[in-house]
Amino acid sequence: MTIVRKGDHRKTSLPPKNRKVLKSDPRICALGTLDELNAHLGLIASLLVLEKDSETKEIIESLQKDVFEVSSEIAGVNKKKFPLGRNKGVGKIEKLIERFLRDLSPLGQFIFPGGTLLAAEIHIARAVCRRAEREIVRLGKVNSGILSYINRLSDFLFVLARWVNLKKGVSEKKW
Repeated sequence: MTIVRKGDHRKTSLPPKNRKVLKSDPRICALGTLDELNAHLGLIASLLVLEKDSETKEIIESLQKDVFEVSSEIAGVNKKKFPLGRNKGVGKIEKLIERFLRDLSPLGQFIFPGGTLLAAEIHIARAVCRRAEREIVRLGKVNSGILSYINRLSDFLFVLARWVNLKKGVSEKKW
């Protein structure tokens, strides 16, 4: 097997036509953060296997697919606009938020991220998601559906972390 070694000179390729850009290019930074977010979602899915929560694991895996779609559009591979319908994209996330919020009491103050190991990891994914949103905003003209989706995804991860702690009987530490 041959080692490729094409990224040793501070540059990488972006579609279309494999144009070379610096690895510090804002688009590469946004894509790297989306990749990091997807890795955290993968860890969450793995932890959900340990929790024997296949339903929530399927939700997380669905979100991973969405993050790949967002990444492909930002990279320029996928020219279609990220879907915005009620059962896709932003609509799907909003339905999930509503569903998980039903079990939670209203929150009137800040809480510290943490609780169970799973909830703590979900909070880390939420923070990475917020960073991805800031980096996508830096790109300038981007499909507004992507920005809305990433924003709602971080909202959902916050709600999910609270829900996980509630289900495990771990109380939230208020600030």
